[in-house]
Amino acid sequence: MSELAWHVSYHDLQKGLELGKRAKQLAEKINYPEGIALTSNTIGTILSDLGDYPGAIESHLRQLEIMKKLENKVGIAIAYNNIARVFMNLKKNDSIYLYTKLAYNQYEKAYIELDKTKINDKVHSKLLTKIAIASGNVATYFSNIKKYDSSLGYTLKS
Repeated sequence: MSELAWHVSYHDLQKGLELGKRAKQLAEKINYPEGIALTSNTIGTILSDLGDYPGAIESHLRQLEIMKKLENKVGIAIAYNNIARVFMNLKKNDSIYLYTKLAYNQYEKAYIELDKTKINDKVHSKLLTKIAIASGNVATYFSNIKKYDSSLGYTLKS
């Protein structure tokens, strides 16, 4: 249902938000933490698109809290990255840097701990893509504040 909310939001943000909230209520009712985190992500992204940045941050912080409890490193990194994107909209440079760097570090930890013998190439490739995106986000931050040497370093990592 969360995925449906995500897709509906491309055409109608309010309907997507409504579906996301219903999906979250259902996940809470059946005590499904991963579902609560996933719907918190969807709701946070929609709220950000609607310009409700405080609501978006609150929703992504809920996502982060759950992913930390589940010790899901990729989920933690996704939450950090989502929070950073909200701060990008708010042009809060210190927060952008903090959360993009946290996302990047978390993706790297997940990659290092990944047992590459137990995953397929698609999963491996997906994680490398997420690391590259997070690295690119850090590079963009440094470029925006005119620290080009640091920006180049992260660009080369991506």
